[in-house]
Amino acid sequence: MASNSSITTGSNLQTRAEYAASRLALQVRALAETGQTAFIHHTHVDASPILQHAFAACSLDVMRNSINASLIRSEITRRAELLIEATETAISLSPPSSDSTMNLDLLPAVQAMLIYQCMRLFSTGDVAQQAQAEQDAKPLARWVDILQEQTQWSQDSSAGGMQLDLSVWNDWIQAESIRRTIIFAELLESVYTLLRFGWYQTSERMAKLGFTGQVTLWEARSAAEWHQAMGQRPRFEVNISSFHDDIKTALPNDLDELGIVMRASYDGIDALKQWLGGDSRLLEKWGLRSRDGFASSCY
Repeated sequence: MASNSSITTGSNLQTRAEYAASRLALQVRALAETGQTAFIHHTHVDASPILQHAFAACSLDVMRNSINASLIRSEITRRAELLIEATETAISLSPPSSDSTMNLDLLPAVQAMLIYQCMRLFSTGDVAQQAQAEQDAKPLARWVDILQEQTQWSQDSSAGGMQLDLSVWNDWIQAESIRRTIIFAELLESVYTLLRFGWYQTSERMAKLGFTGQVTLWEARSAAEWHQAMGQRPRFEVNISSFHDDIKTALPNDLDELGIVMRASYDGIDALKQWLGGDSRLLEKWGLRSRDGFASSCY
């Protein structure tokens, strides 16, 4: 939800937005190569046909070249259209604010659509694809609204004594995936709007969001690994409204992609590089050059 406050681009803000866009675009390659992104957990991909389709589309996209580009763009368009049609139909068949709407599993649809948006808004350089992605942002925004309502409904229900038949790790993954997905959706909208139109409206919703910043928790490959990290590493429960206070004791190896992008967006590229301490491995990992600028991954 946007407030009445708007921000216009400047050289520093432009650089931050370009860096954020380069990292958002890289989520496509991350899903293809690792089965996980800053907002999609690896355990969910294998369990969701929707995310499996997005994973396959990412694999196609990273192999795109001048010969097969048209075919791959058509396939991505087809998958996005089918996803919108199926999801909009499912929502339309559920009465507004009903339990059936709240029980719709919209998380995979929102996540897959965000991946398709990253492909089309930042990666292809295709005007028609970009224009279609701008149109598709409208249903996606509605899905995100419903997803956030589901989160609140779930919290209210669990507070009343509802017991979920899931492991602690799976419960955490689900909740954290939703939090990260909503944040990523807000980031995507604001970064693209700033780069495309030179301004964006500040988000009231963004200020109320949060996520767990500790990379070893988000990237744990098993419940045992996750539980071990829980006991040995600080969690860094980050609220966007108090971002700096919440990560003030974090070390460069503590944060994952989402935390790095947020830090760059708030503090700028030079401050991020300084915080990374000139570590060439970390600078390369996060697409930064030691002396000037960053290595853009948009293409």
